[in-house]
Amino acid sequence: MDMTQSPMLKAADFDFSKEAGAASGGMQGATTWTPSDNAMAANQLTKLLQTDNKLMQQARSRAGAASARRGLMNSSIGVEAGESAAMGVALPLAQQDASTYAQSEQFNAGAANDFARDNNSFGRNAALTKYQGILAQESQGRDMAWRSGENALERDFQGNQAQLGREFQTSERIGGQEFSAGQAQIGRDFESTERGLDRTQQTALQQNNQDWQAKQNELNQKFQMDFEKFRLPMNMMANFTDKMQSFVTQIMSDPNLDANAKDQAIANYYSYSRQTMGWMSSFFGSEMPNMGTPTASAGSGQSGIPNNVSPAQYQRNKAGGLPDDFNPEIYLRNNPDVAAAVQAGQMTAEEHWQRYGKNEERRNGTWNSSTPAAAPSVGGAGRPVADVGVPPQSPSPDVPTPNTGLGSLADRER
Repeated sequence: MDMTQSPMLKAADFDFSKEAGAASGGMQGATTWTPSDNAMAANQLTKLLQTDNKLMQQARSRAGAASARRGLMNSSIGVEAGESAAMGVALPLAQQDASTYAQSEQFNAGAANDFARDNNSFGRNAALTKYQGILAQESQGRDMAWRSGENALERDFQGNQAQLGREFQTSERIGGQEFSAGQAQIGRDFESTERGLDRTQQTALQQNNQDWQAKQNELNQKFQMDFEKFRLPMNMMANFTDKMQSFVTQIMSDPNLDANAKDQAIANYYSYSRQTMGWMSSFFGSEMPNMGTPTASAGSGQSGIPNNVSPAQYQRNKAGGLPDDFNPEIYLRNNPDVAAAVQAGQMTAEEHWQRYGKNEERRNGTWNSSTPAAAPSVGGAGRPVADVGVPPQSPSPDVPTPNTGLGSLADRER
């Protein structure tokens, strides 16, 4: 049987009945049994009682001989007695012959049904195996496509980071070269002018010195502003990342918020951060890196975060000194005794791991049998989701609200 499957065949187009029939040479129905003429005792008896049957001929001959010995030559009584005796012997024989034919026919019908059943079962099993192979092939194709997409996104991210670094280094190097060249040229001009001046020119020399100092200050200020213009996106991103980590840790440790409230709080803060960074980009004339919005319940997939924890759980693990892949839901499923203690209010999953679990080498973040069930709600009543994580006011039009480490505009101009 050819088990190769067409590369174009899809699971949605799979015809199970057609494939099973093709594998078995055609599905077969049941074989019924109806007694034939040979299986009927009456027919067998008729055959035995025919006049040309040797049994009846022998019975008449013996009956005639017996009648002759008794002096009953040509007596109809003797003939009838012989035929009656022959019928008495023929009936059991006819019944036995009919039974033999019936048993043989029944056995043949049963064998045909057994063969049909086995052949149909073989066809169904072959079709099922082929269908499962198609499903496995399609699943493998989807998995490969997903992995290819993930790899492409990672390559794009790394390429963008490398390009930003190269642009910053190039701008910093060019700015430094221009500043050094300008400073050296001004120094050379000043020295040349100073050597050629006499006392009557001291006033002009002092003015030139002041002009030189002013120009130097202008160049210093321009260089500093250009330098901070290119450094600003990196400093702002680092600052917001630190603040976000602290904020997420605070939100995740709030017992009055459920998972949805925590997601909304984090989304509100990130929306505010993106608005602030957009204003900073416009104010300083620099492009700011784009910030994605993590959630407390979404799966991972971000670079560096284990697949079995959410970004919010990952931040909480970092803040609490827990393993990066620690998942309290899976930890409780792996350890029913700990789950009972947590349900009784004796401690949390994180507290148990810190006190006992890591020393007992308990499994903390892997679960191979099934996807972990969703965690129960942790509260949040009485606190609107939309109000959680929103800063008290929008950024000022004069001074950036977030602490970027650069100070206010007035401070940098002094």
